[in-house]
Parts: sequence; structure tokens; C-alpha cells
Amino acid sequence: MFDRHRLFSDSNVTAIFGLLLLCGMCAQNSSAVSKNFDETLTGISMGGGTYIESGLGRINYDPIPDLGGSYTTLGDTNKYYLLPLKMGYYIAKPYTQFELYARHLRSTLGAWYGSGSNAGNGTTQFASWGVGALLGATLARHARFRWSLIGMAEYMFHKATLNYHLSGGSDEILRIKSSSAQVGGGFLGEIYLGDLWMLNLTAAYIYAMDASWSAVSAATFMGSSQSGTLSDNSGSKIDAIFGGILIEASLRLAFE
Repeated sequence: MFDRHRLFSDSNVTAIFGLLLLCGMCAQNSSAVSKNFDETLTGISMGGGTYIESGLGRINYDPIPDLGGSYTTLGDTNKYYLLPLKMGYYIAKPYTQFELYARHLRSTLGAWYGSGSNAGNGTTQFASWGVGALLGATLARHARFRWSLIGMAEYMFHKATLNYHLSGGSDEILRIKSSSAQVGGGFLGEIYLGDLWMLNLTAAYIYAMDASWSAVSAATFMGSSQSGTLSDNSGSKIDAIFGGILIEASLRLAFE
């Protein structure tokens, strides 16, 4: 029997996203046109990068430190990288550009540990989805090079799966969610590689609105029952504030 939930599992959705990127990169040459930045360009874009914490003290998306309790010491809870991927459609005139895209955010698998009353080993895996838009104004332009000032806005639906193996032998899984808007701006450099492709390099600061984590379903995690909005020992909501400095490389394919 067809299982819709299994088809749209995180692993399958990621595979579909990757297949779409591959199809775009393997598009036939006859579908593209020979142009440069002196002309209007339209087509598809695809790429990815990472977030770098800016040191401003606002970014706080890691829920683990607030879930450990007073008698558990945690380590390596942030030893992973967030990997934002995107695929979209763009329209670029010589001095302005607009792009609408889908965003998928994953993380490298982060292993961490706890000692004390709830000793064990855990992993954290993010798998988030959202949509975004980019608006750019050209600062400097050549037929094969363009430098633009950009503004970005996104709305993300964040998901994360927390796994913990207690030293006593039992396994715990807590699935959490959050959603928030984020805005930012920065610079976009573009190089026209040839008749088909443009290489884009983005450096931007992304500011995320306040948000908090909640449990997808009730579960016991690190000795505590969790349901609804997650809170720390003091009863405060656990933050889910993403963002930071976005470093991203992408390819654009121009069509007629």
C-alpha cells in the first residue's frame, strides 16, 4: 500500500531535492542562451553554504544545553554545521535582480555527550524547510562580472530530531519544531562562466525573529517529560533563534 508519510520522510525529501539540483545542472545546452550581464537574464538557481555565528550573542538555536537539567553536564552540543541549500527562479536586469527560492536547512550529524545524573551520548539532526526572496541592486557591473547589494527575507519551518542513548541502555528520541521569519542583507558577487552558467558568491547577515522550540509529540528526554512548548529549569521558553553570517555559493542557469 502507498505510504505517503514514508514518501515524504526527511531522507526521501532530501534525496528529491538533490535530484532536482542534478537535473538542473544536467539541463541540455539547447535550453540555454548565450548572454552576459549587459542583458536581462532569467532562469533557475541552485546552491548552498553555511552559517557562521557572528559573535553578537543573539543566535541560539541549540536546545540541548537547556534540556539537560541541573545535575547533568553536557559537552560538544554545538559540534556541527548548519547547511542551508536553495533552489529558485530569478530575473536579473543589468541593474536590478529578483529571486524567489525554496530553502532546505540540514546539519552535519552532531554527536554530543552528557555526564552526571543522565549520563549518555546523543546526536542532533536539523531538517528544516522554507521559502525566501532576494532583491538586489547593482553597485558595479561588467559584461562578465557584477557586484550587487542585496536584501533577503525568508520564512522557515524548523525541525530537529534529538536522539539520546542513556548509559543505562535505554534510547530516547525527542522531535521538536519551530517557525520564524528572518531578514538580512549583504553583498552578491557574480561571474559569468560561459554560455550557460553564472557563479554567485553571497555574504550576508541574517537576523531571525524571536522563536521558541516545542515538542512535535510528548516524549521523555534526559529524565524529563516534554510536551508542548519546551522550557528550561527556570520555566523560560527555549530559544530557536537561527541566522548569523550566511556564506553561500550558487549556480545560475540562464534561459530565454
